[in-house]
Amino acid sequence: SPPGSPGRGDTYKVPASATGDWSGHDGELTWWSPGANDGAGAWIFKTFRNGEIHYFKNRNIHMGYDSTEDEHFPLNPWYTTTEHWTGQKRDSDKVYAKVVSVGELPNNASKSTAHSIANLKRCYLAWTFPWDPTNDEGFMVPGRSEIPGGNTVSLRVDDTNVIVQTNYDATDYDDCAVYLEYSKD
Repeated sequence: SPPGSPGRGDTYKVPASATGDWSGHDGELTWWSPGANDGAGAWIFKTFRNGEIHYFKNRNIHMGYDSTEDEHFPLNPWYTTTEHWTGQKRDSDKVYAKVVSVGELPNNASKSTAHSIANLKRCYLAWTFPWDPTNDEGFMVPGRSEIPGGNTVSLRVDDTNVIVQTNYDATDYDDCAVYLEYSKD
């Protein structure tokens, strides 16, 4: 049921089986308007539409709405370490994404970093980059990439780790991360 003393602009997504003034508005967006209903105040309702973009002030993020899933998804969130649904599907599986910080790249060696993905089914995309959300310089897609000077960086993802391997002194890259797109069981 709605809160007892709402303030101007208080906004909610109405939960399933709502009661009181929210009854019959399951899944809709509602906000309190103190001037509505001849000054007595009222809840204003709006139905979400597929593809709409909403701003979530408490998270400072714009998110898109997918009506087939009845879910919001972040727009272009490649730089977040929080697992999130990308709004995409592959073979009817939701595609999730997150960034895993690996710190310094290994110096002519291999380095494993836990990715903390529960029930990883398949990794579709992985690439490493200097950890700076404003810098889109990436080194690779899965497999092996050559860097100028004949140097290589390779990347693997297994059930528990991201494994980065270099064949050169990569210590100049001391704050790196790996972007992952994947599905889960």
